[in-house]
Amino acid sequence: MGNRNIEWWEKIARAYEKVIIRTSFYQDMESELVEKLKGRKRVLDLGCGIGNVLEKFLRENPSSTAVGVELNQSMIDIAEREIISEQNNGRVKLVNGDATKYIDSERFDAVVSSNVLFCLEKPFDLLLNAYNTLLPGGHFVLTSMKEGANLETLMQAATEEIKSSGEFKEKEQYLNTVHSVNSMFKGKANVLTNQRIAEVLTKFYGFRRILHNSDTYLGQNFLVAAERGKDVKLDELDVKVAEGDEIIDTFKIRYHCMKERLGFLEANPLLDNWQMEYDVFDFKAHHVIAVHDGRILSLERYVGDSNIGLPVEKVYDLSPIRKQDTKLCEPGRWVSLPFAPKGAGKAVIKWAYNFLLGAGFTHWVGTVDEEPRVISYYKRMGFPLENPRSLEALGIKRNVYFTCFDLNQGSDFFKKD
Repeated sequence: MGNRNIEWWEKIARAYEKVIIRTSFYQDMESELVEKLKGRKRVLDLGCGIGNVLEKFLRENPSSTAVGVELNQSMIDIAEREIISEQNNGRVKLVNGDATKYIDSERFDAVVSSNVLFCLEKPFDLLLNAYNTLLPGGHFVLTSMKEGANLETLMQAATEEIKSSGEFKEKEQYLNTVHSVNSMFKGKANVLTNQRIAEVLTKFYGFRRILHNSDTYLGQNFLVAAERGKDVKLDELDVKVAEGDEIIDTFKIRYHCMKERLGFLEANPLLDNWQMEYDVFDFKAHHVIAVHDGRILSLERYVGDSNIGLPVEKVYDLSPIRKQDTKLCEPGRWVSLPFAPKGAGKAVIKWAYNFLLGAGFTHWVGTVDEEPRVISYYKRMGFPLENPRSLEALGIKRNVYFTCFDLNQGSDFFKKD
């Protein structure tokens, strides 16, 4: 990091200390967060800033311990002055690190994160890390800017409070820094509604239920508390063909994973409004899912050959294969949620193999992305791969391999338990 960036982050840290945490509306939000952590014995703060939430939590919970993770070293320096005191010595550890990747040697019974999610390039990695670092039954307490937030509302309120205290001249420079930071995120922040964050946590990231969901920070943030579910074992999964609303749920999972999490999909006003990913082939497909406690953890669709053809025909001519008295099926949209047990995706594809074989299908046909990890897995399954072909004519900047797999011939991968 260059000296200029270091100086900028130092300015932000000082502004945070001198202005933001001293406003009444911030302190109200801080109190709400800490109240939701009451009685928790071991707490992780992902993006702890200058440590103010941890300091208040430790003060009000004298038998508890905590770990704070913060990427900005300048904020860590302030936190060390503020919360590494004689009273808290041995009860708190501060780590200069990435809140989306930090893993401790032991899991926590609570994770908290305040005003971090909206400014991350990959915000959903924070939710996944909260799940990974929590004990089953642990609580995740999260507040972040919500969709439709007006940062000017906060700036005006902060300015009025500072003016009324008689400290405006002294703190004007810090207010200007806060305004500059807010301007950086205008139109670029990763924001969700209260309803969407609740849905994302419970449907896609392994949280069993929402304990609390409200507005805070002068109505500009959501504040949500969620309870982590138990660790799911592979033999607890029920693999089957989706029906009714389960099919709609597969569309929602695909949208989150492919659009919100990975950014693979282009904007589509209709599908973005419904927060689902589907196409015409979905209505000619079997959707195989792995389910636990009513939630889908892994899925793949298998499109049967019909009067509308198959997706692969945008790239390859299937007429020579159709002349061989075959019944074709194309797999695709293979997705496992990040909290699914290891092997969930494999369980889906092995179950689908036997199901489709019993339904009279003779061959799987399709394309495989030119990505080493994906190619390696398909080879282990015994899929033959032809030379790669460019998709540039379709406006897609990648190459794919064509595969035609004989279901009746099978492979060792599908014959082993």
